[in-house]
Amino acid sequence: MGPLIILAFFFAMRSCEYLTIHGERRTKLLRIHDIRFFQERKDITQNRATNHLADIICITFRDQKNGEKDETITLSRTTDPIMCPVRQGACIVNRILAIPGQTADSTINTYQSGNHTYTLKSETAIKRVRKLATALGSDQLGHDPLDIGLHSIRSAAAMAMILSGVPNYMVMLIGRWKSDAFLIYICKQVAEFTKSVSQKMITTTTFFHPPANTIAFTSRSTMAGRDAHATAHLT
Repeated sequence: MGPLIILAFFFAMRSCEYLTIHGERRTKLLRIHDIRFFQERKDITQNRATNHLADIICITFRDQKNGEKDETITLSRTTDPIMCPVRQGACIVNRILAIPGQTADSTINTYQSGNHTYTLKSETAIKRVRKLATALGSDQLGHDPLDIGLHSIRSAAAMAMILSGVPNYMVMLIGRWKSDAFLIYICKQVAEFTKSVSQKMITTTTFFHPPANTIAFTSRSTMAGRDAHATAHLT
């Protein structure tokens, strides 16, 4: 489950893209053949001995909630031994292909327990996530465990990108949002979100607003809804 959650975080995945869920969804569950690895621009996907050393990982989302088909997102490896999309993606692929009978068509949530093969379900995943959250404690985590859902991973990805200074358009592209709807995931009360904003607000202590090119003193409506007089008079 760990590699799945980490990979889902980096690609801002919807839960139905990496877990088995109930009901019909347009979004397709990812399969092994949807993941590719490249090193120095060479495709090393088939080399299970070195795919974890790849420079980049590419995931193709075959069908999505937004209607976009066969959309490929590419991310680079990180220097962290655990929080790395390349390392965790390779871990998932290699582990599944090592299970007897599994192929590139297997879903990425396939796992083996004893002599049986299963797929990780959403209800199992949420129980484990909340169990870990309970162990961490709401004081340290900042959330009640019951407030956490599988969609929290997608919102956490958006928040992580924004806090790191990633431009909005990049957040939209990586998270596959077709609008600025991802802004609903941004937790405005997070201290780091507004870090240094108050200091920046007093950096420029005065500013000049050029007068409008208006003939005579005509009134206009302000943003506050009040009337204001024109600031210039041309004879």
